[in-house]
Amino acid sequence: MKFLLVVASFYLSCTTNAKNSDPVIDHKVENVNSDQESNIEMADNHSSVIKEEPKTSNQQVGIQEDNSRLEEIKVIENPFTNVGVDKITEVKTESTIAPEEIKPTEPSTEDIRQPVLGKNDESLEIKEENRALSDIVIAVEEELSTMADKVDHSIFDQLLQKYVSKTGFVDYAGLSRNRAQLNSYLTTVSAQIPDGSWSREESLAYWINVYNAYTIDLILSNYPVSSIMDLDNGNPWEVKRINLAGKKYSLNQIEHEIIRPQFKDPRIHFAVNCAAISCPKLHYRAITAANVDGTLNSLTKEFINNSTQNILGAGRAQLSKIFEWYVVDFGNLMDYINRYASTKLDIGANVSYREYDWKLNGE
Repeated sequence: MKFLLVVASFYLSCTTNAKNSDPVIDHKVENVNSDQESNIEMADNHSSVIKEEPKTSNQQVGIQEDNSRLEEIKVIENPFTNVGVDKITEVKTESTIAPEEIKPTEPSTEDIRQPVLGKNDESLEIKEENRALSDIVIAVEEELSTMADKVDHSIFDQLLQKYVSKTGFVDYAGLSRNRAQLNSYLTTVSAQIPDGSWSREESLAYWINVYNAYTIDLILSNYPVSSIMDLDNGNPWEVKRINLAGKKYSLNQIEHEIIRPQFKDPRIHFAVNCAAISCPKLHYRAITAANVDGTLNSLTKEFINNSTQNILGAGRAQLSKIFEWYVVDFGNLMDYINRYASTKLDIGANVSYREYDWKLNGE
């Protein structure tokens, strides 16, 4: 009997200690204590029923009281065994975890790189990635390109990036304040001209850059000027003022005696610039052996689809005068236009040519 009383006391002691030792489980222990009090009331009621029975000897009363206390112990034991202890153990398991052991879940590199996106967001992300990749490829190509050329065009490339917009507008005033850098490039290209050891791409890049650089130099030598047609009685292309490897050349010689007949590529018409509004725009990067083919393609496509230069319709087209002046270079003109045009021309479409605007392509 004393042993049972000790067991009961031990359970009550465990309850008290559990309640006092861990505030996290107070609420759950209180619920268990409520159940305990309820069960004790049941025990008391049971005891009172026993007490109402006829009294017997003191020994019998003692036995009945001991039996009553035993019932109390059993009633108390049940909620702790089946409910309380399990719940306390569960709470204790959670509450005994040391704070430093609870570490926030860090997103993986893959999670950071690939967030959950909707379809539109995924499409936008793909477009942005493609654009970024394209920019990287172009940058690497242009960085490597100067290594492949017999002549270093990097000085000219720096000038173009600084003073020519992507739409081809030229800051001649800014360039006029930086003539030394342009003169340095002209000295470089004047020291040698292409020979048999140069590749086709190196040679073509050289001659296009020379033509454009000396056209800029012509404007700066007469700046300010409103039109290139104001110079040399309206025919500045015939004057031999370009000194290359000890020989004098005119702009017309470079274009019509070297570039056109040697390379036989009509795309060059959209890369050489005559410093006028109606001319194909001056590209904002130097031409190199590495980028010459891709640049000629993009400049040709851009010029043909530029509505300020050409108005294209299926049955009618108003084209730049360039297509009239150099029609022999393009072969079948309709086929050539349709190769690059977004709006295709019908066979037999009515073609006319627009007036040429000779105003300066900058200020």
